[in-house]
Parts: sequence; structure tokens; C-alpha cells
Amino acid sequence: MDKEINLIIEEGVYCSWCADFMEKTLRHNFAIKSIEIDVLKKRVHIITYKHVNTENIIALLKEKGYHLIEEN
Repeated sequence: MDKEINLIIEEGVYCSWCADFMEKTLRHNFAIKSIEIDVLKKRVHIITYKHVNTENIIALLKEKGYHLIEEN
């Protein structure tokens, strides 16, 4: 069952290199179907193949220096 996750970038993602590294990190650690990162709008849209805990994604990215919160 696919799950959609929308995140807001608070800090740490400033360029396309950061976005690429974030995408590779997420794809390596979670079953990601698609991911869209908009650095200018500070938004991340993720679709996973199966249920993934959003807090786990946020925690992993925080370890890498990226601070995100879930969009309400």
C-alpha cells in the first residue's frame, strides 16, 4: 500500500547537491517509489511502496544535518 508523505524543509537543504544527497539517502534506507524535492519552495513530497514511519525518515535526515517537519 503506497503512502504519501509531505515534508517542509526547515534547515540544511540549500542546493541541488543537498537535494540529491537527501534523495539517495532516502532511497537507500526506505522503500521509496518517488520523491520530489523543491529546494526553492522548501517542500519534499515522497511516495513509498509500503507504510513507512514518517518520524523515522525525519530522524534519519536529521542525523545527516537536514531538519524537516511533517506538513499538516
